[in-house]
Amino acid sequence: MELSFQFAAEQERNNPDPDNPFVDVTVGPPGGSTSYDFNSVQAAIDDSETPAGGVISVAPNPDDYDEQVTLDKEDILLLSTGGPSQTTLTDRVVVSADGATLCGFTVSPPSPFDTSESEAIRVSDSADGVSIIDNVVENFGREVSSSDANFWGTDGINLFGGDKNDAIEDVTVRGNIVRNVYNADQGGSAGISIQGNVDGATVTNNTIKEIGVDPASGTPVNSYAFGVIIRGTGNHTVDPTNVNVVDNDISSVLASDDTDFLGVGFSVQASGTNYVTRDNTIDDVNIGVELTGAATELNLTGNSISNIDNSVNSTNNPGVPPLYLGDQTGNAPIATFIAENSYDVAVKPDGPFGLYLQAIVPQ
Repeated sequence: MELSFQFAAEQERNNPDPDNPFVDVTVGPPGGSTSYDFNSVQAAIDDSETPAGGVISVAPNPDDYDEQVTLDKEDILLLSTGGPSQTTLTDRVVVSADGATLCGFTVSPPSPFDTSESEAIRVSDSADGVSIIDNVVENFGREVSSSDANFWGTDGINLFGGDKNDAIEDVTVRGNIVRNVYNADQGGSAGISIQGNVDGATVTNNTIKEIGVDPASGTPVNSYAFGVIIRGTGNHTVDPTNVNVVDNDISSVLASDDTDFLGVGFSVQASGTNYVTRDNTIDDVNIGVELTGAATELNLTGNSISNIDNSVNSTNNPGVPPLYLGDQTGNAPIATFIAENSYDVAVKPDGPFGLYLQAIVPQ
């Protein structure tokens, strides 16, 4: 008996894949081939003929796309066909529409001049269901200025829930590389920040490295630095909830020896609920994990914490040992954290050390 089979595959239209055949609009280099629909990324987004839910395909450009990009049309997939190595946006990207996806770009903005420009990629304006996938954020920082008044930081990717009445919901940050984010002026830096009224964020399979480190000199220059941080905002009192930080590689998060502050692999500075930090690698940092809020809301398990650089503490706070975890709340389940995570040395609970009421330090 001869059998004949026919297979049919249905592909989701907004599948973030460079081979996605469902392209609505094409973008090519400025001054390049007229075979593309547009020679500007923002013009393609803004055009009335570009449908919500559409796919914008951006071709490689050897001279980079020098424009700020705002994804403010719902369910748009902005996709680089050549990937981050061939497609660079040399200004910041703001994602402010529900369901929008940014996939496959290098984002490398110039030094910011005010706090409104202080993130390379920003999700804001209560956008829900946003995805930031397979991008590279690099070489973004503040240089030394002559002003003493501007104390604000630089972030690689910031999920900023600035509206207390309308949360950013169900955001995914996956497969990105964030590196060389620094602040040689005042303030600090974060690789990935979940901030304010954010309800549901998954930060997974990202590589975050060299945060607080000047790419030119290779030395720490920051007052403070964070690999991944969950924090509040001065705009209101609503803190993030339901945040999963899973399977990320966080390394070389360092502060300058000239400061009393630290480079922290993972930090909770908020009082929200349901925080999961699982199966991350945290290496070469001044402190592995720092808790200033929500200690009992944190499920910290399966993480590997190693190579604590104690230079900042040994210089400015003599007697403080390498801190694998520092808890300022006094409520963290230290014994559970020791049992459920791994370290490069045998560790024990201890403290207090200054602001840290509890700590995990080498035996």
